[in-house]
Amino acid sequence: MSSKIGVLSDIHGNFDALKAVLDKAKKKKITDFIFCGDLIGYYYEPKKCFEILSKFKVDFIKGNHEIMLDNYLNKKIKKEDILPKYGNGLFKAIEQLSKKQIDFLLSLKHSKTIKINKKLIKISHGSPWSPFDYIYPDSPEEKFEKFANCKEDIFILGNTHHQMNIKKHSKIIFNPGSIGQARDIKGKAAWATLDKKDFKVDFFYEEY
Repeated sequence: MSSKIGVLSDIHGNFDALKAVLDKAKKKKITDFIFCGDLIGYYYEPKKCFEILSKFKVDFIKGNHEIMLDNYLNKKIKKEDILPKYGNGLFKAIEQLSKKQIDFLLSLKHSKTIKINKKLIKISHGSPWSPFDYIYPDSPEEKFEKFANCKEDIFILGNTHHQMNIKKHSKIIFNPGSIGQARDIKGKAAWATLDKKDFKVDFFYEEY
C-alpha cells in the first residue's frame, strides 16, 4: 500500500489519457485518489472514464463542465451556447451516462474539505469560492489573501489545465494539471501525487 494519494483533475472524457495515468498509478501502488472536477466535456468517452474510476476509492468534486451540464438539462442554457466553445463532449456525456451517473455528478459539491493525518485539505475546482475561478502563480495578491483566512493547510485546485505548486501566506496551493487536455504541455496527461505522511507533492506527465 502506497503512502501516496493520486491527484487528478480535468479528465474531460479523455479515456486514453486517464488510463495512462491510472496504469502508472497502479505501478506506484496508488489506489486512493482525489479528483478536482470536470470528468466530462471536450472529449468523447466519459462513460469509460466514469467506469474505470469507479474501481478505485475517489474523493470527487464537480467542475464547471458538470455545472454546464446541469444548466443545460435545466434549460438555463442552449446547445448553441455550448457548441462553439466547448464542442460536442457534453452531449456525448448525456448520450452515454446513465441517469444514476449523471445524478451523481450533479449532486457533487464544487469544493469540500477532507482531513488526512490531521491536515485539513480543501479540494476545489476553480477556487474555494467559485468553480469558475482561475488561480495562477501570478494571480492578483488579493486572491491569495483570501486563502490566508481559511482554516485549511493545503489547497488543491483544478480548472486552469496548468500544473502549479506555490506557497502563499503559509498555505500550500497546488494544481495537478489536466489529464484530458493539458495546456502547459500538449499531448500528455498531467497529474500529481500527495504523500499522506509528509505532504510532499510530486508532478507527472504521461504519454498516451
